[in-house]
Amino acid sequence: MLKVAVTVGIPAYNEEKNIKNLLLSILSQEEKGYFIKKIIVVSDGSTDETVKRAKEIKDERLEVISKKKRVGKSTHLNYLFRNLDTDILVLFDADVTLADRFTLQYLIQPMLEDENVGLVGGCPVQFRAKNFLEKAINVGYETYKEMRLKIKQGNNLYCCIGQILALSKTFAKQTVVPKDVMCNDTFLYLACLANKFKFMHIDEARVWYRAPKKLDDHIKQSERFAIARARLTELFGKLAKEEYKIPKKLYYIYLIKGFLRAPLHSSLLFILNSYSGLLAAKESYKFNAAWPIAWSTKLGIKPSYEN
Repeated sequence: MLKVAVTVGIPAYNEEKNIKNLLLSILSQEEKGYFIKKIIVVSDGSTDETVKRAKEIKDERLEVISKKKRVGKSTHLNYLFRNLDTDILVLFDADVTLADRFTLQYLIQPMLEDENVGLVGGCPVQFRAKNFLEKAINVGYETYKEMRLKIKQGNNLYCCIGQILALSKTFAKQTVVPKDVMCNDTFLYLACLANKFKFMHIDEARVWYRAPKKLDDHIKQSERFAIARARLTELFGKLAKEEYKIPKKLYYIYLIKGFLRAPLHSSLLFILNSYSGLLAAKESYKFNAAWPIAWSTKLGIKPSYEN
């Protein structure tokens, strides 16, 4: 049986604390039914030692590209799409690590079974919280995760998260991400449906990530998501409006569940998210892919299965 060739792409900006952890977790994967042909790290104008740390990993499949100027993730995604020469492209954010040795296998399996699947999303899992804000975000995320899995059995816009994605070669080759789009993952989801491909969410394909530890970092992220929604609605019209919809009854059920589960944490998160929404409404004209970074998420996370 022929194995499917996979390229792993990692756009990175100032990820010196985690890039080696991520690469080691990728190299530890059990390559059953597929093989990793290339691992490409593209540094988006990093000013720290991201490039140096990545190059410390000695593997002939690893290519580290250092760009001097920061231009945003979209440009580097388009580079990966144009130059893809394998059956599947897997994308990881550089501040995650793979949760176990079968993450890649779980992620690409839908594409091996159905050629109409153009995009697959995995499941980011929060690393243990270190302060009150991080705990609040983690509690909110767990409630949010439960809710989004109720929409179209998880195969929806809210389960397409850029920290872990896989694209078929056919879909990738016909996709160009606009430079001014900040939420690339949501763009890819909508482009997938617009081009008549299927999207699948695989909950077993997991990566670890760390939530923001600082108020301004969380606000930056939430504001970015809200602004991106307006831009994507411009691009995709009715499709975007339909896919962003959450049934009101479902929304309020899980909003109440969140408050009952952790009243103080949920109250803080509700206030912060509402404030971020107000900021986004005022600054929706600022479409810039090189958005301010949430620095408190950029801490090293070692693979949980390391001996």
